[in-house]
Amino acid sequence: MRVTVGRDEVHMGDNALDLELQVEEGATIYDVLFAMHKAKYLPGISGGQACWVVEGAKPVAVIAQQWMIPKWLVSPNLPVSALRNPEGRTDFTVEYLTQADPEEVYTRLRGDGSQS
Repeated sequence: MRVTVGRDEVHMGDNALDLELQVEEGATIYDVLFAMHKAKYLPGISGGQACWVVEGAKPVAVIAQQWMIPKWLVSPNLPVSALRNPEGRTDFTVEYLTQADPEEVYTRLRGDGSQS
């Protein structure tokens, strides 16, 4: 299955090209984020405080440059196929939230105030 990941630019000279991934049919959201990490798809910023939200058909994770692992908004074991868009594609976007507080972003997106 082909998965396309697009991201916001972090500065004016940033050439944010889409990342094309080929994953197994049973691949999970975790597998996609791991492949993004392995490809070094998200650039770091000076100051080390970048905040990102990964979205498929809905937000799936918050990533912070200062965190070792993402905070999940859905189960990391959720199959990628569960997030197909109306056209049947599995596209993800990664929104750059500059240096927003990732804990606040996570809490807002969770909507229930819980932490994981």
